[in-house]
Amino acid sequence: MKHGIVVCLVSFVATGLFARDPLSVGSVAANPGQKVSGWIDVPRGSDEGTKIPVSVAHGAKSGPVLALIAGTHGYEYRSIIALQRVLAALDPALMSGSVILVQMANPTTFYGRRVYYGADGKNLNRMYPGDPKGRSASGSRTRSRPR
Repeated sequence: MKHGIVVCLVSFVATGLFARDPLSVGSVAANPGQKVSGWIDVPRGSDEGTKIPVSVAHGAKSGPVLALIAGTHGYEYRSIIALQRVLAALDPALMSGSVILVQMANPTTFYGRRVYYGADGKNLNRMYPGDPKGRSASGSRTRSRPR
């Protein structure tokens, strides 16, 4: 009986010591072993705000974090579809590390069927790392980084 209590206690303490925090991006917070989708909210400023779709597959075990971004330009349909397929194939319960997927980085140009320019007339691909006080293109770049 003593041996069983010691094993349970050690197991409980070890779990507490190695517990990992959720991985949060935008409104999405995934616990280890979990896959969650939601939005990065870009608030209205000097131009219209938007919501950028994001998914997080947070592996059950520690490891590196890979960020995949598609749809920077409005015509990038293939990359958007590819990330949807990647998301469906990920099983965070079996993963070491995590994957952040931004399936459509520039919804304004995608829905507006424009090749490069969003509401602020800038090329989103040229806005990295972004400006938190900037308009939609540069502001969305700072909001797409994990916390």
